Parts: sequence; C-alpha cells; structure tokens
Amino acid sequence: MLLIVYSALLGREAMVRLESLSTAATDDIRWNMSQLEVELLRLQSAAFKAQDGGATDLQQLRTRFDIFYSRTQIVLRGALYAEARAIPEVQHRLISVRLFLDASLSIFDGPERDLAERLPELLRLVEQVSPELRDLALTIVNTSARAADIQRAKVSETLKRLALSVLVLLVALTIVALFLLRLYQSSQMVSAEKDAVKSRFEAAVQSSLDAVLVVDTDGRIIEFNGGAEAMFGYAQSEVLGQPMADLIIPPEYRARHDEGMRRFREHGTSRVVGRGHLRLEGMRKSGEVFPVELSISLAETSDQLVFVSFLRDITNRLRTEDELREARDTAQAGAQAKAQLLTVMSHEMRTPLNGILGSLDLIERDQLSPKQLRLARAIRVSGELLLTQVNRVLELSRLESGMIDFPQEPFALMPMVQRLTESLIAAAEERGNQLRADLIGDDPGIVLGNRIALQQALINLLGNAIKFTRDGEITLEVERLADGRQVEFRISDTGIGIPARDLERIFDEFVTIDTAYDRENPGTGLGLSITRRLVWAMGGEIEVESIENEGSLFLIRLPLGPGDMAEDVTESEKGARVPRSLAGKRVLVIEDNDINRMLLQDMLQDFGCEVALARNGFEGVSTASKRRYDLLLVDISMPGKDGLETLHEIRAQQGPSSSAPAIAITAHAREEDMERFVATGFDRFLAKPISMAQLEKALGSALPVSATAQVADPSVAQDFISRFGEMRYRGYLLEMVDALCGISDDLSHGELSDALKARVHEQAGSAAILGRADLHMLLQEIETISAAEWPLRRGILLERLKMELEATRAETTRR
Repeated sequence: MLLIVYSALLGREAMVRLESLSTAATDDIRWNMSQLEVELLRLQSAAFKAQDGGATDLQQLRTRFDIFYSRTQIVLRGALYAEARAIPEVQHRLISVRLFLDASLSIFDGPERDLAERLPELLRLVEQVSPELRDLALTIVNTSARAADIQRAKVSETLKRLALSVLVLLVALTIVALFLLRLYQSSQMVSAEKDAVKSRFEAAVQSSLDAVLVVDTDGRIIEFNGGAEAMFGYAQSEVLGQPMADLIIPPEYRARHDEGMRRFREHGTSRVVGRGHLRLEGMRKSGEVFPVELSISLAETSDQLVFVSFLRDITNRLRTEDELREARDTAQAGAQAKAQLLTVMSHEMRTPLNGILGSLDLIERDQLSPKQLRLARAIRVSGELLLTQVNRVLELSRLESGMIDFPQEPFALMPMVQRLTESLIAAAEERGNQLRADLIGDDPGIVLGNRIALQQALINLLGNAIKFTRDGEITLEVERLADGRQVEFRISDTGIGIPARDLERIFDEFVTIDTAYDRENPGTGLGLSITRRLVWAMGGEIEVESIENEGSLFLIRLPLGPGDMAEDVTESEKGARVPRSLAGKRVLVIEDNDINRMLLQDMLQDFGCEVALARNGFEGVSTASKRRYDLLLVDISMPGKDGLETLHEIRAQQGPSSSAPAIAITAHAREEDMERFVATGFDRFLAKPISMAQLEKALGSALPVSATAQVADPSVAQDFISRFGEMRYRGYLLEMVDALCGISDDLSHGELSDALKARVHEQAGSAAILGRADLHMLLQEIETISAAEWPLRRGILLERLKMELEATRAETTRR
C-alpha cells in the first residue's frame, strides 16, 4: 500500500513539475524586467521634457511615474519574483530601488509647482538608480534561468524514481499474492472471533442502564434493551420489527426523521450520526413527550448497516439547570438592585455633603474668631469622615463587581513608600507613635504595577496600625523576594493586637473588632475588606499574624516585576495646574439644588466670573439660547430633564452657547458613570462635594486660553514670586527641570508618542506660569510637531531643550 501511495505521489510530482516547465515563467520575467528598464527610460525622458514644458508635460510625467511604480511593485511583491528576492545580491539592489521610490514619492506627492522645481533632483535620482536597476534585471533573469535548469533536473530525477518504484511495486504485488491463501484461512478464524464479540456486545446492550436501540436503514427496530423498555414503556416483543418513528418519535418530528433516513439510503449522509451528544425529544407509550440526550453511531453487521442509538432521560437534569439558572438570575437581579441602590445613595448623600463642605470653603475665607474657626473645622472633619465612609461603601461595591481596572505602570517603589510614610508621620506622632519605613536588601528600583492601588492598600494598613497603637512603634518593611518578581510589604505595630478568634474574619465586610459602645476607634469595618480586594485585584496575597495586647503583623506579597522607566514620575512631574485668568468669563450654572447653586455662584464670583443661574434643564436650555456663555456647569441629576438631555438640546439648537465647553456636576462617583458623561459631550466632570481647588482646576482646564495669555514673560515670574515667595518659585523651577530632563531622555530614545506629547504639554504650562517664555514656546513647538517631521528636527529641538534647561537651572542658582 505504501508503494502504491509513493508511486502515486511521484507521478503527481512529475506531472506538477512538467506542468510548471510548460509555463513561460522565465519569458515573463525577462519581458517584465526589460519593460521595467524601458519604463525608467520613459520616466527620464518625460522628466527632461517636463523641464521645458508646462502642466500637461508634468501630468505626463506623473503618469510615467505611476506606470514605473506599478511595474516596480510587481518585482517587489509579486509571487513570480519571490525566489529571486531571497538572493542577497537582489535584496541589495531592491533596497536601492525602494529608496528611489521613497524619495520620488515625496517629490510626486507635492503640488505641481514643487514638482517642477524638483525635476533636477528627480533626474539625479533616476541616473543613480539606473545602473542598479540594470544589474537587478540581469541578476533576476540569470536567477530564473538557473531555476529553470534546476527544475528540469528535478523532473528527470522524479521520473527515474517513479520507474524504480513501479518496478518494486510489481515485485511486491507478486509476493503479496503468495500470502492470499494464508489470509483466506485466517479469515475463517476472524469470523469466529467476530461472532464471539457480537455475543458480548449484545450482553452489554441488554445490561446497560441507558436505553439502547438498534435500527436498520429502513427505520425498523431490531434491538431494544431493558433500559429502553423502562424509559419508553414498551416491551421488547412489542417493538421488534416495528418502525421506530411511529413508536418513540413525537408526531411533529416524524417527517424530518423520515427525510433523514431517505437521504442516508440515497446518498449515505446523515446529520446526526457521529455528532456526539444531541438533545432531542422522545415519546413514551403513554404519549408523554420528554427530553432525551442522544448519541448515534453507525455499525456494520454481517449483512447490513445499522444505527446504534444510546438515549438518556434528562428531565431531572434540565429541571436542575432551570433551577440554577433561576437562582443565577435572582442573584444578578439582586446585584443590579444593589448597584442601583448605591448609585442613589451616592447622589442623595453627596448632594447635601456638597452643601456642607462647599459652605465651609466659603466660610473659612472670611475672618472668623478662634472659636468659630474651631467649630468650622469640627464640621469639616465630620463631613469629610462621612464622605470617606460613603466612598468606602461605593469602592467596595466596585471592587466586588470588577468595575475597577488596575493598569500596570512603571514607578519608583521606595520613593513612593517614603512619601507615603512621611505623609502619615503627623498622624502617628499625634498618638505618640514612631513611624518609619525600612528597606530590606537591595532597592527594588523601578517596578511595574498599579501605584494608586498599592498606595491605598498601604495607607489602609498603616492607618489601622496608627489607630490601634498608642505610644508605640509602627514599621513598614519592603523587601524583594528571592524569585525576583515579588515584593513583600510587612506592616508591624505594637498596638492592642487582634484576638485569635477574630483573625479569620477581620477581612470580612463591616467587621469591627472593638465593638463596645464607648470604643476608642470607631469605623465601618470596610478598610481591611477593601485592602484585601485591592491586593487580590493586583494579583497578590495578604496575611495577618497577631498576639493580643502585643501587636500585629500584616504581610502583602505582590508581583511587582522590574520596570523600564528612567525615573519615577511623581505627581508633581505630571504637571502643575496652570492657572488662567478667569475674570470676566461668563458661566451658566444649571443646578436644581438651591444650596449648590448658591455655593457655585459664590465660588465663581470669587474667581471674577460673571454667573448666570438656571434652576432646571428647561430653564438652562432657554438661557443658553439667548446669550453666549464661555462655560456651562450642568448638574446631571435634575427632575424633568437631566443633565445629559439638557446638554444634548443645547448642542443641537446651534445657539450662541452650543459650542461652549461643559462640565458635568455629579454625585455619581462610579468610574463607568464618568466615562459615560464624557462620551455624551461633556468636556470635564466634577464629583460632589466640590471644593474651591477642584472647581478652579476644572475651570482652568476647560476654558480656552487666548493667544496673548499663552506667551509668558518675566513679569509672570515676578507675580508668582510676590504671591508665593522666592523659595517656592525656585523649588518649582527645579522640579520642572527634573521632569523635563526625564522627558528629554525619553524623547532621545523613542518616538514622539501621544503620551510623551501629553507630558510635554503639562510642562509647557508650568513653564508659562513660571515666566520661562522661551522654554514655553519651545515645548509648544515640540508638542505640535508632526510625526513625519520629528525624526528630521529631533536633534535640533533636543539641543535647544538642553540649552534652555541649563539656562533655567542656572537661574535657580543666581536667585
């Protein structure tokens, strides 16, 4: 059999090779390559003619170039030249042709005037590529000729092997014939064994718990085991020889069954045989229709083909699946109701909190007595504490539902840990505690992970340690483990500890260990639950060990692999807020809450804005249609017409304020809500409660800046110094220089990506408010340069940036 297959393959190979030799591929290659040289000469001739001609000759020149370009693409990409392109000498010539095409495209893609001016350059390029193209044509033609010779040799070899295989096949067939008699005798023994196997199969069918039916190609039952009797209610004697369709197939499916049997008898094809487990319906003797799982295979007996069917009653299984599906739907409905409840709670609680904390912002700007100031601060602490608890409940919900993404970013681990620890030292010292951060082993350097989630987890644990420790020590240890991928954080304290019985449940929601009515450390019991979910979301694990009245130890292990960033990008490096002049800006506030409307009006007037108020969406649409406003502040949740619909109508009416930037004011703090607001037309959003700083930052980023306001001058620096002092000015200068040094390194080693442009833009704003006019304009030039121009101007721009940074750094030493 192998010899027959081998001979057939050799014959097919010989036919293929002979057919390939019959084609004129070599002639095609020679003709194409000669035409390519001719087209280059025609292109050169058209270029000479266009030097003395007009627009018509230039158009003819473009046509000749298009023809030459098309023929060149056949050589560069066509399958006919694939073998030739693999030759190093051809590859070298093709590089020259590609360079010629790239240079020529830049000439022909320009306007007619530029094309006419660059004709000498084009002719020079043609002269340069002409010998390369001639050598390329000769090389490819020679290569194709050699390939044809090799192909003919292969055909000859194939024919020789085919003749030899046929000879061997004849000998083999002769030998096989000698064994036919022996095989005939053996077949008698095999037949006896088959009878024994058949007997064992019949015994297995009869003892099977599943229903087993054997049906011939006419659809009549020839075997019906005990399981089938129990399932369908028929005795075996009732069904043998009877049509299966009339007994166990529901009436509505019988026509389809008969058609399938007819198709198998005529064409030998079936849609159910060998298709694995199928779910269909069967019918009992009583007429009851029930679901079955069916598997059908085709078997051959001594004299005919039969279908062997295994059937199983799946009524109970489907009932269980329905119950599970109903339970799942109920759970999903509960989760959705919970999310809706949290959304409503967010709005209903954040709106009054906005009134409380916003009023405090305004009150604290007035001259208050010490007692009044103390009371105002007490109100602020209580309000911010309540806001923290609301945020924690919402954050826990988002973590449970997987709504929070944890993108990976490179950052310097130890500087982040040091900054975090320093921010908590005051809180620790207030309770008489010593707080420190220690590095064990080598510095992990730049790591790849989620900085924000890690900060929050560490702050939660350190905050707990401070809260439950008095006059003690709190230590945060950081160590990269031996595997090189994981970093372990150990937070230990000498506080009150955790009873052994409570260690298993401290990470559960709303669990507080100190449950006495006069407890010293109140809280919702969500901090550790949120911390555990944050750690899990980052792919880590968290453990706790504690001895009551001696202290506790929390361990976090996270996969923080090495990063590839040159330095840590701190918040200050991301760009300071760029203050813009807001005096005289017209702002329309659309807010249904009286207190929030009053607070926003006072805040905006403090910034020098001219404010108009609307109490609902209908009034807001009407007001916006009558006058041009520089900015729209729109509350999302309003009765009758919500903020999304209000903004849509303002945009659609094409009124004087239809193109004004819009900021959404919302108590819906969920991330997916924020993305939805921006996607529906808002430029920014503000989450309640709104502080003066948040409002000023949002206004500064949303309102456009005039051309004169963008150019900084030395008076800007003097104004900054008069407001904030010489030391802060110098510090901001150094911080900006450090950030720009990192940006310069990234620019020198990579492309000008959108992320790098964003960083350049941020530092351009810092340069403007610090009075570095030349640096500001240089950064704007880098920010607006196109991707095509960047490789050509990168060296000059980076050199100018280096000089500006040296001048700025020198400025800090002179002051």
